[in-house]
Amino acid sequence: MDIDHFKKSIKLALRERFSATRYGDNNRTPNRYIATPKNRTPFVGTLPQNISISSTKSYQKFPKLSKELLIELFSEVGIGYVPEICINQLKDRHPIEVFQNFVLNFGVTEENRLNQIEAIDANILNRVILTLKRMDEYREDKIFDSRPIYKLLAQHQFERADEMIDRLKR
Repeated sequence: MDIDHFKKSIKLALRERFSATRYGDNNRTPNRYIATPKNRTPFVGTLPQNISISSTKSYQKFPKLSKELLIELFSEVGIGYVPEICINQLKDRHPIEVFQNFVLNFGVTEENRLNQIEAIDANILNRVILTLKRMDEYREDKIFDSRPIYKLLAQHQFERADEMIDRLKR
């Protein structure tokens, strides 16, 4: 490993450790996952910049429309399910923000993060979401703090996340 790569790795680790975005369930029962239309191929690329909704109150007046928009956003990039954490976050944030935060936190490869390229990979996101779906099926029966699993998935440590889920099931 060369010095530049090592420095970038440390910088990435520190940024992820102190990131303002926090995922977890706060010991709540999970929502159901929503399947997206299956006719889209997975997207690999960058999202448009400066996406915003002018009024944060406007989306709260139309919760069904917000959910439909979230489904369409995930479907458009070839993702099989809307993660339940995103459905839960619709209470406080607009769907575009929820979508963008999730895909940037979980769908960018480590190499792209190191190089500060925000290219998302829907194949990785589908793997993350299927792991979360498996975790949340268990959380329906036994509520637990899922933050450590989210952290592992943000780092794409799928095997460790699966091991942690399996340990919790015992």
